[in-house]
Amino acid sequence: MSSLPLQVKNEEASAVFITRFIQEFKFKLCINEHEKQLAYRLRHDVYCEELQYEEASDPIKKLEFDVYDQNSIHCLIEHRRTGLVAGCVRVVIPQPSSPHPLNQLPLQSYGNQSLTHAELHPDKLAQGSYYEISRLAVNRLFRTRLKDSSTSLESSSTSHNNTFFLLKRSSSFHYSLQAYLSPAML
Repeated sequence: MSSLPLQVKNEEASAVFITRFIQEFKFKLCINEHEKQLAYRLRHDVYCEELQYEEASDPIKKLEFDVYDQNSIHCLIEHRRTGLVAGCVRVVIPQPSSPHPLNQLPLQSYGNQSLTHAELHPDKLAQGSYYEISRLAVNRLFRTRLKDSSTSLESSSTSHNNTFFLLKRSSSFHYSLQAYLSPAML
């Protein structure tokens, strides 16, 4: 049994995970409309087709977007070796001077009755001091091990180390991706 405390082991594992994530993936801010449409397309694939959670905003082009996207910073996670979009997320920045609903977070529009914390309710916070991270989507190819998938991104000679982030569906990957993006945006 190891003599290292659990916290040290977790910190070491986190450091390895982040290092390997950076080796395999590239974080990219969406600067132009084409890059934003790559995010909207992945969101369509996940939220509209796979989960059937949202209706397609543009069923012809297979895009999912909403009014809050105009006040958002959009980010892509790109697989370095293949160039495929592995994930996306947006950071919504409410604009207090904008008309409703752009003056608030999507969460306030869709779930305001659930925001019950007396001190942390957005109405109690200084404008410009809070944002919403939402529309996190991960390409299904990056939620399934390559060896288990009928679609192969790489040759079968790929080492196990190179597929570290191509995991089966698990909340740990989703949370790790979100945790990686959040500090980068703040």
